[in-house]
Amino acid sequence: MRKFSFYLLLICFLTLIIRFPLLPVMNSYVDYDEGTYLLIARLINHGVLPYRDIFAVHPPLYYYTLAGWLRLFGDNYIVGRAFSLFLGLISVFLAYLTGRELTGEKLGLAFAFLIAMDPLAIKVNTLVLHESMIEFFTLLSLWFLAKYLNEKRRLYAYLTIIIASIGTSTKFTMIPYLLAVFVFLVLYESEELRNLILSGTKVLTRRQSYIIPLTYLLWTMISMAAITLYPQEVTRIIASVPGIHPITKVGHVYTCILFLFLWVFLTVYVINIKYLQPLQHALKELKGVINYGAVLISLVIISKALIEVPLGVLVSPDYVYQTYIAQSSRGYPFVGIFWIIGNILSNIQKSSLELLAYYAPLIVLVATVLIIKAFGNKIKFSEPLKALFFLNVIFYLIAVPIIPNPRFIYPLLLVSYLYLLSGVVEIKQLEIKILGITMTLILLLTLINVGIAYNYPKGALRIACAPHTKELRNDLSNYVHKEALNGTYLSINPMDAYYLKLKVVPYMVDTFGLGYLRKYNLVNIAREYSPDYVIYDTWMFNMMKNKPLQRVYGLLFNYTLQNGTLLFGESLKDGEIIALFSFKKPTYPWRVNLHRVSLYVYYNMTKININFNLSPQLLKLFRNNNESSLYNILAITNNKTIHGEIVLSNNSINVSLPANVISTITISKGIILHEGVPIDRGSVNNVILCTPKICFLFTGKIDVSENKILVRGPFQIMVQKKV
Repeated sequence: MRKFSFYLLLICFLTLIIRFPLLPVMNSYVDYDEGTYLLIARLINHGVLPYRDIFAVHPPLYYYTLAGWLRLFGDNYIVGRAFSLFLGLISVFLAYLTGRELTGEKLGLAFAFLIAMDPLAIKVNTLVLHESMIEFFTLLSLWFLAKYLNEKRRLYAYLTIIIASIGTSTKFTMIPYLLAVFVFLVLYESEELRNLILSGTKVLTRRQSYIIPLTYLLWTMISMAAITLYPQEVTRIIASVPGIHPITKVGHVYTCILFLFLWVFLTVYVINIKYLQPLQHALKELKGVINYGAVLISLVIISKALIEVPLGVLVSPDYVYQTYIAQSSRGYPFVGIFWIIGNILSNIQKSSLELLAYYAPLIVLVATVLIIKAFGNKIKFSEPLKALFFLNVIFYLIAVPIIPNPRFIYPLLLVSYLYLLSGVVEIKQLEIKILGITMTLILLLTLINVGIAYNYPKGALRIACAPHTKELRNDLSNYVHKEALNGTYLSINPMDAYYLKLKVVPYMVDTFGLGYLRKYNLVNIAREYSPDYVIYDTWMFNMMKNKPLQRVYGLLFNYTLQNGTLLFGESLKDGEIIALFSFKKPTYPWRVNLHRVSLYVYYNMTKININFNLSPQLLKLFRNNNESSLYNILAITNNKTIHGEIVLSNNSINVSLPANVISTITISKGIILHEGVPIDRGSVNNVILCTPKICFLFTGKIDVSENKILVRGPFQIMVQKKV
């Protein structure tokens, strides 16, 4: 017993050691959700209520628990992440208890070790995300389920369903797990129904290694026939091959349904499943467990109502729409398993294998099972866990409309780990060859975690990371405090406002929820609540690569350019950016902005692009006085700092730069003229650049080359009448 206790302490120590280095890391590509939850928790502690005063898209349990934690230990993002770490540490202990309860110490330690080393668990335990609480409730319910399977006491079944129900008051992504647990408990109440569900899992036989490829081959032939007979775009969408072709269009839902129907038909036909008589028996048996099922449903309703009625339903009549209905539009049923297969194949083809790190524990377990079987050993998996795994697959990947990325299906992954481990650890004696390969797999999993911990914060992996996030936010914080910019802020990434401790518009904390899920026009909401300032950062510009989100945020950004004034902007060559705009009425018709170390000047929304020949790694643009027409330029390149200025007036803009700086100026659909004649090459002191709407006079040391204006040192841009 002491030996096992030592191993458990070692695993808990390992859990902390792996996660600690990632706690301080800031990453504006992914910390939108963190900022939303932290800001909501802060506002709760100041008497502002979610659902009524704040548009909030998740149930209240996590928000209020996080608020209590911040109130108790301090209001900053490290403390918030420590809450996730705390839940993760408890989850490792619960994993041990669950495995020990099922078969013994070996399964307990193996399950705890796998959770400690799981890259997804490491991620969610070091960020302020719901998934650490979902991990906790999933493992706690599995522990009570294990006790129920061992002792057959209904009390443990009731505790299992209660804990799973409470978990759904954290986030809707735990609902499929709750449904799987509910069906499992109802069916396991009757021996006849229990045998039915166990026989249902027998479709996952070795013969599926023939049936699944046969399904793909038949579907490919059907698709070829359909496309050759009716070569239209709609046919190409419906006749795509699920899993091989990425799931990107609504029409692919029907493709997946038809493919699944073909697979079910072939499975029934090949395995010769007799389903009518067992189905009749099942319907008869269900009558005997109706009362039990009703009790379980009552416990679900009561458990959720105790949390969500006082903290949600009674707070706002819009609660159910915000937390459940709006979220349902993000995913589709029937596509989950094909989405995962397509995503894995796509990342393999692109050599972006680090993006598959969250599947690494599953790969290790499946590989271990294959190794054991390859050496002729039989594996006996837990039959109840097999049934629970089967049900989770059905609800997560087929029945419920959830985006099946690893974070959102984490309960399914946890159940699959436990199910596979239940067979692996029961092998009496592993051959040296098997043990050697298995230890190699564990070593590789460890190296994956080490690689992520070392390279991820530097932005060296293809996992989205903005390594200069904290520097950009600190620079903006210094500017805001120096200029004493008091007022209300709209922070597109809520983490910016949270970290800088700015006053915000509560209702507009989650612009993604408002604009994308609720389909509100963010411009109209901004006009209604009239924030004084708005902050844009890397997250928004990255999200705008997605067409639906480009529409959501593009309107607001263009509105800001037309009606606001840039006060501070800092941009890096790798695409990282942070920008602060004021919504006070602009003094001049000119607007300035920057992105990817390029400068943009606008006059009545006609954009002039200005790039610098020195290829700076960093470009900063800021006003020393909130009411001033003077902008300071600071560029850093090759450890050199370059200073410049921009001065605005009604009809002109003067840019002062050192003589060794060459600015390349372009305008979309512009024609360059010198003395009224088009010019495409030459050295002059002034040129006119005309667009279909307006003309600009450029003066300075100018070279014209290939429809570009190259200016050495300072230059002036003046508005001209149309030539």
